[in-house]
Amino acid sequence: MLIDKFFESIWKIRELPLFPLFRVYLHGGILAHPESTTDIDLKILPRNKFTIKQLEEFMTSLNSKGFDATFMRKINSYQDSLKPTLSMIDDDPPVLQAVYNKDLEKLIVNNKKYDKRYIYREKIHYKQIGKLIFYMASEWAICGHKFNQQYQTVDTEDKEKLFKNPRLNIYAKVKANDNTRAPNYQNIQLRDIAFLNSWDQFKHSYLRL
Repeated sequence: MLIDKFFESIWKIRELPLFPLFRVYLHGGILAHPESTTDIDLKILPRNKFTIKQLEEFMTSLNSKGFDATFMRKINSYQDSLKPTLSMIDDDPPVLQAVYNKDLEKLIVNNKKYDKRYIYREKIHYKQIGKLIFYMASEWAICGHKFNQQYQTVDTEDKEKLFKNPRLNIYAKVKANDNTRAPNYQNIQLRDIAFLNSWDQFKHSYLRL
């Protein structure tokens, strides 16, 4: 992603009427590999009192602008400089989360198909309110899944490798003998970000393990 496009996008978030009610954090690919990522993942946390209707309206606004946002009651329970392995995520405490405009039936059906090692503590209970689906899971298990969305595009051979060497970060290919863990970049709050001219400046200013 071009850095100019990135800043143009996040300024739009700051202009939303309900923005003062929430803390908005960057996470995911925009921190790990901002130059090549194509989207911006967000974590939404409480800042002031709000209603479920206001949360849904805010998530609707973010979705309409192309952001993939997840509400979380709190974050940063895990402080290691390396991201957890899949087996470690079950030890991370659950936190209330909500996702927007997901297919509840599809979530439930797919969870029955996945190996239980990929589901937070092997079972997730969902509750739908309006267009929001609430559940309890680790900060590292959005929708209760201990893998990111790219897992679903990995071919069968690479998925088999993951069973033998489970890792959180899954890209287009999984190296057969890769036992490393990815760096755990700290979440960055949008209110803390000032305009910069390059991703190198961004990384130097904000990326922290």
